Amino acid sequence: MKNKRIILEQSVLTVVIIYGLAAIARIFRSYYFEFIAGLNLVPGIDRVFLYLGHIWFLLAFVFFSWAVKDEAKYFFSGLKKKNWMLALLGAISGFLMMVICITAASVSGNIIVKPASGPIDVLPFILGAVAVFIQSTTEEIESRGFIFSRLYDKSGSAPYAIIMSALIFAATHMSKPGFGLVPILTITACGLVYALSYYYFGSLWFACFNHMMWNYTQDFLFGLPNSGTPSEFSLMNTTIRSSGFCYDETFGIEGSWFSFIVMSAAALIIFIVGRYCRNKKYTDFII
Repeated sequence: MKNKRIILEQSVLTVVIIYGLAAIARIFRSYYFEFIAGLNLVPGIDRVFLYLGHIWFLLAFVFFSWAVKDEAKYFFSGLKKKNWMLALLGAISGFLMMVICITAASVSGNIIVKPASGPIDVLPFILGAVAVFIQSTTEEIESRGFIFSRLYDKSGSAPYAIIMSALIFAATHMSKPGFGLVPILTITACGLVYALSYYYFGSLWFACFNHMMWNYTQDFLFGLPNSGTPSEFSLMNTTIRSSGFCYDETFGIEGSWFSFIVMSAAALIIFIVGRYCRNKKYTDFII
């Protein structure tokens, strides 16, 4: 691990850069949201365009990478190494993890899941998958591509970069409705899953697709809040009955102790599998 003062300075600079870019993007996104609201789009399509609001963050990252060449390598290097097997494993595991959490919440009586009544318009679900992928990938470029990679490069310590990137990722959800202790723990554990997968697999593809299917399944398929943001269009009709060990009425699945356990177990599995597959120490692998 490098000089502690240098690490602290670079950590602060990393946070300043990413939050500065996010603040600029939010200004443009607020005007974008006002424009979308004025269109009076049909349910489902409006949800798609809300997810597409993350394009403004992506554009901010692209512009910064173009303007500051030395920082460009941190943002998009994790997407260059394409691995469709990792993408498939990420998508399947993200879907299964959410289904396990929803099943537990249903069995415990916190929610009731039934098929939605009436005809189903397929278009919002197709466009929704694309929009959620853009949203999830943008967050992975931000939290793992930039924050983790930059902290790892500047500190020389993978554990430090993994933990800090996970904590910063959790902090980005502080403005969400119902944010509290359990959501902090769950999203931090989620950040560990994605940072560990990036560190061991050398690619963001697992994280992007796992993140995408976790969000898409809970929002578009089951109509549950995504980190406290309510869903208004879904394949299933889910009724919220109460908060409990497996569900939080305000924050949703991600606000429950059960989801924290699932995410923690996933992080442990990634750690064990990653260590086994690479059979090397932390500092032996550089992304």
